[in-house]
Amino acid sequence: MTSPAVDTNTLCLFDVDGTLTAPRQSIQEYLGEEILQDFINFCLEYMAKIKLPKKRGTFIEFRNGMLNISPIGRSCSQQERIEFFELDKGGNDYEIYSDPRTVGHKVETPDDTQRICEELFFS
Repeated sequence: MTSPAVDTNTLCLFDVDGTLTAPRQSIQEYLGEEILQDFINFCLEYMAKIKLPKKRGTFIEFRNGMLNISPIGRSCSQQERIEFFELDKGGNDYEIYSDPRTVGHKVETPDDTQRICEELFFS
């Protein structure tokens, strides 16, 4: 059995609870410490290069099932959060989703995500 060709031009983004890890599953257990640290190091290095009007600490918050990554920092004030929100054009991936180079897929449930992935990559 031959392996399918790797499509290096495809980027998949999903934003539905439970699509990548089971509910309440530890991201540390799921990824393993080495991969988790590599990812955190990548994020910190990337964010260190971003020039923002303000940065206020706690850039990565470790949670059981996810990492909350905040370029401005979780310690910012409400006013600073509003300023960042305006700079960030809404704080979501809508710009990526709506870009003409992107083929976006709206999902409502993890089952939608699985169905679309199977159609795209395994049919």
